[in-house]
Amino acid sequence: MSDPDDAFFEQLGHLVDATRDGRAATSDATYDDAFHRAGEAAAALQEMDREGW
Repeated sequence: MSDPDDAFFEQLGHLVDATRDGRAATSDATYDDAFHRAGEAAAALQEMDREGW
């Protein structure tokens, strides 16, 4: 894989991990943290798409 592909799949992995953590959250703080991390990963993927990943 090329570097852009590696970066894409890394961000996608972060999004999946954060989503899984949010679903398993047992407290509001854990859920909020997971939601924040998912948002950051989604934003990174959107930026990559805008740049023509």
